[in-house]
Amino acid sequence: MTLAEKAGRTAVEISPLARSIIDVADGLAALRDKISSEYGISDNELRAAVRIATETDPTPSVISRRLRLSTAAVTTITDHLVDRGLAVRKPKPNDRRSTLLELTHRGLQMVDDELGVLDASLRAIAKSASSDDQTTEALVRIAESIDPDKNETHN
Repeated sequence: MTLAEKAGRTAVEISPLARSIIDVADGLAALRDKISSEYGISDNELRAAVRIATETDPTPSVISRRLRLSTAAVTTITDHLVDRGLAVRKPKPNDRRSTLLELTHRGLQMVDDELGVLDASLRAIAKSASSDDQTTEALVRIAESIDPDKNETHN
């Protein structure tokens, strides 16, 4: 029996924290829609660009795992990012079979448009928390609890 059924209601009652996280996710989706529209790319292409910018080893297979997309899908996404002048492919040093993905200046600006808003918002929230570390730890624990893949170290 669901929480809604137990309560005899059509809406699920959730904690204020859960509601806030849903609101943050909705806000990020709206921001992503705005930015992807401005740059003429899809949501998945923007998500891939963010991963390319933030991964230490941004190969197509790493991006594929992080986004839970097939390598074929990531290849198509990368082709589009390259065609739009947002990313480039470079040979991976020490492994000629693999390719590193790198954002161009324009691609980095696009990612900064998204992450800059998020970072500024989180910094404002962290100021009211007891410490940045506690805020970060709480968000990491939440992410890990809803997504077991977040436990992987980001290589």
